[in-house]
Formats: sequence, C-alpha cells, structure tokens
Amino acid sequence: MTTSSTFRGLLGLLLLCTMGCVDVTFSEPMPMHRRDLKRFPKSWQGTWSTSGKVDSPDETMVLTATEMIFANDTMKLGDNAVLQRMGRHLVLNLRDDEVSRWTVSVARRQGNWMTVRCFDASESGAIARWETLLGPEQVTKLHRDNDPEGKLKEVQLNPRNNRQFKALVSVGATELVRYQRVTPQP
Repeated sequence: MTTSSTFRGLLGLLLLCTMGCVDVTFSEPMPMHRRDLKRFPKSWQGTWSTSGKVDSPDETMVLTATEMIFANDTMKLGDNAVLQRMGRHLVLNLRDDEVSRWTVSVARRQGNWMTVRCFDASESGAIARWETLLGPEQVTKLHRDNDPEGKLKEVQLNPRNNRQFKALVSVGATELVRYQRVTPQP
C-alpha cells in the first residue's frame, strides 16, 4: 500500500475531508519548525468512537503510543506520518509521496471528547477565505490536465508563518468528526 493510499484509507475513516475530490496540501509539516512528536501523548491514547460505544457499527479508532488503528488499517508515526503539537491541538501531517506535499488534520481533545478538523476545498467559500487569510499568492490552485477551465484537483496552501497557519485552523478548517473516548489506554 502506498503512502497516498494509506492516507486515503486511514484518514478516509478518520477525516471525512478525503471524501472530496480536491486535495488540500502544504509544502511542509505544520506547524512550521516544530519538533516531531514520536508518540501520541498518554492523555490521548485509548479507544475513541463517534457513537461512544466500542461495538457500535460507527467508526472506532484506537490510539496507542505510536499508532492509529482502525478496523483493518494501522498507521504508524514515522517519516510519512508526522505528529506535532500546536498549543492544545495535535497536528497530524501525512506525506503524499506522489506530489511531495503534506495533508494536514488538526485534533483537539477536551476531556473525553476529541474534535478533528481539516481543510476542505469543497466547503462553500473555503478557497476565498484561505486567499483572504494568506493572500492570493500563497494559495495555488491546480487543475486536472493543467487546464484552468478543468476540474480543480488540488489546492496548495503556503502559509508564511505559524501565525497564518493558526489563523487557517481557526477560520479556515472544517470540523469533520467528533469522537468520544470509550476506554483509556492502560
């Protein structure tokens, strides 16, 4: 399984933003110039579910020290899956080797609840909001077959600094899924 298909398989379960056909990518892991976390913090580890029940048909995810585990897929932190902290948020960066860019999702935990957000180009007004926050020169739109009249296939966001990235998360990210902790990690 390639990194790209791993991303789509695993985060397709975790982040509904992959349901859109337009990828939103960054040139490097976000936030910039931060050290990578080698492990999920202990307070984040455990079993999480969208329904609050372990044996529910709803989506269940297990976070161990170094892995995210879904029904049939496991993603391990490493070179192609980079975890960083931004205040109270954890930022998961997944490298797409085909384009040498990163897809970013942001999670915030409050007690036994975790909210996951990502950047969804199909959301109404999203690209215009990103251009306002970053400036139009920092948002690159790539179309299929390099035809500007063709369907949009990727939006590249290039914040100049972490202040711009934080603004993107605050104003430009879409809440995708909310998990409830079912069991903590022993």
